[in-house]
Amino acid sequence: MAFEDLFTKARDSHIQSPTEDHTHELAATASLHSFLSFSKQGPGKVMKAQSLLIAVLLCWSSLAAAAARRLGGQASSSEEQSAGGSFAGMSARRHLLQYTVNNVDATYYGQGNDARSWCKGNGRPYGDGSIPTVALGPNTFNNGAVCGQCIIMTGTGRGAGFNPVSTSPTKYLINNLCPECGSGVDMAKNGDGRWQVDYYITSC
Repeated sequence: MAFEDLFTKARDSHIQSPTEDHTHELAATASLHSFLSFSKQGPGKVMKAQSLLIAVLLCWSSLAAAAARRLGGQASSSEEQSAGGSFAGMSARRHLLQYTVNNVDATYYGQGNDARSWCKGNGRPYGDGSIPTVALGPNTFNNGAVCGQCIIMTGTGRGAGFNPVSTSPTKYLINNLCPECGSGVDMAKNGDGRWQVDYYITSC
């Protein structure tokens, strides 16, 4: 098959089919076929073969970029439809931030002290009392990417103080940063002590 036919087939495949791998295969076949064809015709054809190969590779790059943009748009649309509501994009991104943290410290920083929280109500309103709130340390706060998500926290029973963290799984809303907490948790309620906990970050 001539180079022109291979390139036309690759172009038409890109337009008609969303399969990026198939487009790449045809473009690669075209470039290899043309390069070998000119190389066999003697040294005088090598420069022409190299120029042709560069041109084909540039076309290949354009096809790949277009395919990536198309696939990316389809993924974004799917995320927004599945999440729903005005926070659709935010919810879809947050879904990727779910993880578990074990054997870290939980402390208390006082009831109502989240009124000027770092998150500023991002994602969910804070202070309505429906879910108790917490501040996370910088290792898990992700520069605010988890604002408006929740943690499910469980006390291990180990620690010191007068108010141990419940050993039953309890939901808390993430709405603040505790700069000195590392991977730990600071609860916005009255209490005393430093207690070991496990928690995982999830949607509310």
